[in-house]
Amino acid sequence: MLRLAGVEKRLSDKDIMKGLILENEDVFCESECEEIMRVITRKPCINQYKCNVVIEMRGEVFKKAIRKGKLFLNLVATYVSEYMETVQCFKCWRFGHTQKRCGENESCHKCGEQHRSRDDCSERPLDCI
Repeated sequence: MLRLAGVEKRLSDKDIMKGLILENEDVFCESECEEIMRVITRKPCINQYKCNVVIEMRGEVFKKAIRKGKLFLNLVATYVSEYMETVQCFKCWRFGHTQKRCGENESCHKCGEQHRSRDDCSERPLDCI
């Protein structure tokens, strides 16, 4: 996934996709881009009128965009970086899924044993040296 930093909030997903394709012909091929990229989510930004947009894209297009480092959108250079989100379950404390989709028994985050809350945990508190 790709993160575009500082995109204007007023732009729709369709406007973002269209703008990227039209203004970055060296990266995107108009005929194939419809199938290989889509807007996933928008994340808050320091500027209240802008947001960071996460786009899913595959293959060589992703590599070209990362190599280039910035893409143009509405005649403004937008910085590009790879976006990786780490998901952790708060039921079993493993990575890669959330509590909603967890099929494991509930585990203590402190000791890893099969009890429900940290109040039930017999593990002594950690001491800093």
